[in-house]
Amino acid sequence: MRLTVTTGMGLSVVALACAGGAVSANGGVRSVTAGEATPKPRIGVVYAGVGTTASTLVVGGTVDTAGQQTTYVVEYGPSAQYGRRTEPQPLPATSPAGTTTHDVRVTLDDVAPHTRYHYRLVISNALGSVASRNRTIVSGGEAPRISGAFVRPGATRNSVVLGATVDTRGLVTAVHVQCGRLRSTDVILPAMPGRGWAPTRGEARFVLRDLAVGKQYPCRLLAFNEAGSTGYQRPFEAGAQPRGVQSPAVTSGATPAAVVLTATIDTGGSPTEYHIDYGADRRYGSSTPTRRLRPKPATGWTPTTTEIRANLRGLEPGKTYYYRIVATNADGRRTVSRSFVSEGRRPSLSYSYVASGANASSLSVVGAIDTGGLATTVHVEYGPTVSYGSRTDDTKVSPFPVAKSFRPTFAEVRSTDVPSPPGMFHYRIVATNALGTAMSSDRTFTPR
Repeated sequence: MRLTVTTGMGLSVVALACAGGAVSANGGVRSVTAGEATPKPRIGVVYAGVGTTASTLVVGGTVDTAGQQTTYVVEYGPSAQYGRRTEPQPLPATSPAGTTTHDVRVTLDDVAPHTRYHYRLVISNALGSVASRNRTIVSGGEAPRISGAFVRPGATRNSVVLGATVDTRGLVTAVHVQCGRLRSTDVILPAMPGRGWAPTRGEARFVLRDLAVGKQYPCRLLAFNEAGSTGYQRPFEAGAQPRGVQSPAVTSGATPAAVVLTATIDTGGSPTEYHIDYGADRRYGSSTPTRRLRPKPATGWTPTTTEIRANLRGLEPGKTYYYRIVATNADGRRTVSRSFVSEGRRPSLSYSYVASGANASSLSVVGAIDTGGLATTVHVEYGPTVSYGSRTDDTKVSPFPVAKSFRPTFAEVRSTDVPSPPGMFHYRIVATNALGTAMSSDRTFTPR
């Protein structure tokens, strides 16, 4: 609906954010022979998925016009009584391929996030009206998540900076800190505060002032959006003098092959060098370049303490990595060691169906995939039995096929050159990335 790239043996990628949904009985190309009863309009496959924002849904399907000018609408709402419907859209009697079968798709842009909706597709022409059966789908958006919480020294001894990474899950999110009776004002994060492969992740920071030096504060970070709330406990001691390397945190990088690592280093008032060792085991094997810090790199009551930030790139997806921050000066060597799991997922597949092809002798196989944020190849296997026997060429799908979506790793793939067989055939979609292979369930289709 946004972008189509055709490559390989007639397999194209349509950039959507559809995921989940339902598929009805197979639809397809209809032919009429002499003596057959007058055809009637027919709805084949119907599916739905989450759109490019948490407040949009995409409903689509295949429609046989029976050779008549036709209109279609989508009825939807919180119950099977629906209550809302889209504006009627026209369909010509025949498709560009010369058949009476059309693919249709409607974007619903007025839905509430994280809400179950009922929907059906309705078509009408001179031969009558037909409605698909009632189906349901839950719109996008989930309760937020908090990770990577940290504490940094504030500008004065009775203040601290408290922060964390917040995943908004595609919804505008409010974040605040609660420390006993103390409560910060809300920080409002937009639905997509970040960039890259994880656009729903952003950082929230709070400066807490007028604290009692030496007192322990059992603080909680709290995040709220339309779908729910979550909390994260992060106690600290006000006015504690930072020593060495403290408060390391790991957040998402621009791709699953990268992370951003932060921490605080106290130079102790001496010129200091630091680097980060990292690798797949505690022997590490890789190191960042050595960086130098001035004796007093900051201002405020702890001028010898500063925050460092480093990008670790070239990571293998879905793998455990160990890291060690090493700071060295005239007073000695200070280290802190931790581990993290790099990101990226196996591919996954949701709906699949058969639609009309580029001409009357070909068909298209359509399916929705999640690349998991990794370069993915996709092909279609098809044939007269579950052994298939034929397949399309592999087509490459970029890790993030939808640039401006809260779920940029979701896409719809569509074959365009599967020969139309004389009778029923089996098919499935196969997607592969660096972490594994996913196959759609076996489905059958009978041309009409």
